[in-house]
Amino acid sequence: MHSRCTKREKGYNAGKKGSGIKRHIAVDTNGLIHAIQITTANITDREGAIQMCERHKKALDKVTNIRFCCKVF
Repeated sequence: MHSRCTKREKGYNAGKKGSGIKRHIAVDTNGLIHAIQITTANITDREGAIQMCERHKKALDKVTNIRFCCKVF
């Protein structure tokens, strides 16, 4: 995702050769959103997902399985 606002903190993703922000979203099997974490582009997807889970422990307390790109981690 490209960040249009230059006043906010942005990061650089060397893999995609771009700067901006990333959105990490936790949904249930029905697609209902339970948690959202926005990070700078220099944070890896894995780190962003971990930050989201730690920050939203209360909303995700009944989670038993986490899937990332169809892989369990």
